Amino acid sequence: MRQVERLRRAGKRTVPTVIAALMTAATPVHAQADRPELRMIVVDTEAAAQAVQAGVTAGLSFDRLARRHSVDPSGPAGGYMGAVATGDLRGEFRAALDGLAPGEVSAPTPLGRSFLFVQLLNEPDSAWMVHNHAGFTAFGEGRYADAIVSLSAAVDAAEQLEPDRLAQSLGNLADVHRLEGNHEEAEPLYERAAALYEASLGPDDLDLALTLNNQALLYHTQEAYTTAQPLYERALDIWERTLGPEHPNVAAGMNNLGAVRQAQGARDEAEALFMRSLEIRERGLGPDHPDVAQSLNSLGDLHRAAGDYPEAEALFRRALGILEPALGADHPITITSRNALGETLVQDALERFGELVSLSAFRDEEYETARAEFARALTRAPVAEDTYLEMADIFAQEDMLGEAELMLAEAAERFESREAWYHLGEQHVNTGAPVAALEAFRQAFATPGPPDLDPIVDTQMRSFISRRIGDLHGDAGRYDEALAAYGRAYDIDPEIVESRLGRGVVHYRSGRPEDALEEYAWVLDKDPDNVSALNRLAETLMSMGRVDEAAEAAMRALEIDPELLTPRLLRGRALVTLGRAEEGARLLEEYQALNAEQQAEDQRTREIIALDRDAMAQLLDGRHEDGMRMYREAIELHPDVPQFYFKLGVAQNKLGRHEDAVATFLELIDLGLGDDFIVHKNLAEAYRALGDADAGARHAALYLERRDAEMALD
Repeated sequence: MRQVERLRRAGKRTVPTVIAALMTAATPVHAQADRPELRMIVVDTEAAAQAVQAGVTAGLSFDRLARRHSVDPSGPAGGYMGAVATGDLRGEFRAALDGLAPGEVSAPTPLGRSFLFVQLLNEPDSAWMVHNHAGFTAFGEGRYADAIVSLSAAVDAAEQLEPDRLAQSLGNLADVHRLEGNHEEAEPLYERAAALYEASLGPDDLDLALTLNNQALLYHTQEAYTTAQPLYERALDIWERTLGPEHPNVAAGMNNLGAVRQAQGARDEAEALFMRSLEIRERGLGPDHPDVAQSLNSLGDLHRAAGDYPEAEALFRRALGILEPALGADHPITITSRNALGETLVQDALERFGELVSLSAFRDEEYETARAEFARALTRAPVAEDTYLEMADIFAQEDMLGEAELMLAEAAERFESREAWYHLGEQHVNTGAPVAALEAFRQAFATPGPPDLDPIVDTQMRSFISRRIGDLHGDAGRYDEALAAYGRAYDIDPEIVESRLGRGVVHYRSGRPEDALEEYAWVLDKDPDNVSALNRLAETLMSMGRVDEAAEAAMRALEIDPELLTPRLLRGRALVTLGRAEEGARLLEEYQALNAEQQAEDQRTREIIALDRDAMAQLLDGRHEDGMRMYREAIELHPDVPQFYFKLGVAQNKLGRHEDAVATFLELIDLGLGDDFIVHKNLAEAYRALGDADAGARHAALYLERRDAEMALD
């Protein structure tokens, strides 16, 4: 509606303001013959009376004149008195009404030291009152569809009234459509309202300024910033010239214009507008007014968008210090401000996370400082559980295994998270810490899932975790414990065959092949194409001397997945044993060739690790030229390994060779080997160091975009 809507979000980053217009909201009462519906205007000076009379002569609506001039409490409601018994009126009122026809306005009548104007409502005016009131009531109760119906009827009634009244009704209806997201319906209503105001009241009218402001809000919401900007500017110009440069409307208009200029990338101009808005509000409203908090929030948002998180935090905290005492901790505006502070703290933590990952190639003093700063930022920020898990995953990908484990451990404790405990267990498995892994899996099994977790998924998760406990016990030779864990997994979810498969492996390892065969048979009865079961079956049958059956099981596995190595080896050996030497030898040769390829790939991996380790050792020892030379040689040997390009580029950046760093990182991207957020962060730093602000800003934006996408952030 066209009442105050402070801090309503209408843009992605900043919060524009709707200026208040005082609308009729009194409950209409239908007139009777001896109880006509009346409006009145009371003014306390002759000059004011002359201004009202001039407005009446000019055809302005009584409603508007009452809101602008009347000193009576009915003024904000358009002077509406309701249905009044004429016999109960003072003589001055009866004199003013004498001979007055519906719709007419009386001449100014002395009322003590004041002057009185009275209007007898006509049928269209009364109908307008009824529909307008119903629209406001419905909107206040959240019945927006009903509000639109009633306010549309008010527009129809206003077609027979003064142009400014019609413009007012059009604006009311447009506001509801805008707030409901009905942008196509709102736009022509605003345009018609503005045209009516300008034609009937002139280009400097305050209601025109309000309409232009709210129309700009519509375009701002749609991110049509170039369309919104001139409307904001025109509304602000009207307010400044008409109300003076220190009026609260001027401050609100500056805040709105600053928001759209920020969205257009004009940061300095936006900051100047926000600062001017803040100054006006502090002087005119006092330092503890909620409107001051709005300007502080706008400035905070500006600094947050620029990555200046400490300044943004200070501004948001100051705004909260105003809003919580003034509006309460649970007020929607306070909550919005608190969320902005929380988002700032999260962004600060994420920025320090990115810095830490970027420095991870060199575990030097700078890296240790970054790690400590990240840890401090993380403790202050309301980071979500999913974000913790994503950061841990990125740490693991970047070979920052200790950091990944710490992140998962903190998430597990902070959120009592089953998922975090599980991933911590897997991380311990990957780093060769089975005892720690077993404890983490036990914690995961004992931790309830989130309240909204699907019961079927919950069952599957608990069964899977119990199987992982069984895997660890089995690998450690604790066969009784392994069987118990697999049995518990099966009891939880009998439909998952892997529990029985695990039991079969334990039986085989503990020297009970017949029991193993029984388990594999059960699995294959449920899932005939289970390759793992067929492979294990072939292995067990071979160990028992049942060569024909082993060859058959291995063949079935190869039919399902011809790339498997172990079934090829087992079938080849079985066929040789069965006297089918030529066929068996062919399979064994295939196995040897495939195994040699795998060994060559393993050797290549070991060589890459060694080259990386040796080159980094040179850099960390201060032999920078040797280290960079070794990375360039490594790239010649293995041009498809992204870590060589990345670490060379990082070294070049750290040593001030920013042009070389740019070339290295761009080559990495052009080859399609790496386009993640850390690459763009380093490119942004290199370009900024070279004085190329545009390229730096472009890659800084790509860094944030890639980072948030990888971490599934909105």
